[in-house]
Amino acid sequence: MADSNTIKLFIRQSDGNQFEVSVAATATVLELKKACEEGGKLPPEQQRLIFKGRILKDDQTLESYKIEDGNTVHFVKAKASATSGSGEAANPTATSSDNAQANNPFGAMPGMGGMPGMGGFGGMPGMGGMGGMPGMGGMGGMGGMNPQMISQMMQNPMVQQMLSDSSFMENMINSNPMLR
Repeated sequence: MADSNTIKLFIRQSDGNQFEVSVAATATVLELKKACEEGGKLPPEQQRLIFKGRILKDDQTLESYKIEDGNTVHFVKAKASATSGSGEAANPTATSSDNAQANNPFGAMPGMGGMPGMGGFGGMPGMGGMGGMPGMGGMGGMGGMNPQMISQMMQNPMVQQMLSDSSFMENMINSNPMLR
């Protein structure tokens, strides 16, 4: 390396391929994405860079994430955006209860808190956010959930129907960033 301020990073793609880029240690994530454009064959807006399990934000510097010479950064294709060119959501939220239930399959389940994408488990004690698990933020070792409650919930016909519906499960996984 010619400049001591330049760092070499290994970029690992989701298909297992790897390439190298050299950038300034003070570069932003967006500048790194631009450097990855040729090797990754994707424009910066379609890239997601991950370091130590964290998705890197374009406006942050590599230094802020403590990325150093020789580190490996993971490179994945970004999911297609659900917004139109005007910035409005492509499918505006419906206001009727029928449409709300269609958009939120948990809306009809009392005690589940309407949990879009499993974000909340509102009425289920001890499930609010997954806290005691490292990197999960809120479940506190299953707090108020005991094995009997879990068994009872799993025997509920509505829960069994949801779990057996492959399109529903795919939708749930795709709507929750922690499950992607």
